[in-house]
Amino acid sequence: MAHLLYLHQFFVPDDGAGDTRAYDVCRAWVRAGNRVTVITSNSYFPNSEAFGQSLTRLTIDGIDLHIIRVPYTNHFPFWRRIIAFLDYMLRAIWEVLQV
Repeated sequence: MAHLLYLHQFFVPDDGAGDTRAYDVCRAWVRAGNRVTVITSNSYFPNSEAFGQSLTRLTIDGIDLHIIRVPYTNHFPFWRRIIAFLDYMLRAIWEVLQV
């Protein structure tokens, strides 16, 4: 059994609005007997407004999720989207070191 670490800024679970390909891949890895941890942001996560903390941890279908609160919308100007990505990237690196 392997421990797989997946970084995906816009991870969307099955009940979310968006592409669930990463979720489906992670579920397959769990079914194959692996431990899967995903470090993601709350940007396209369902009920993301409920995440009041800077980090929320959930388990969905055997996938351990570390959800970093990063404000983001496609309506942000380009420079603001870059800042959001850098924010996610730096905080995800910190979270990787914790895992």
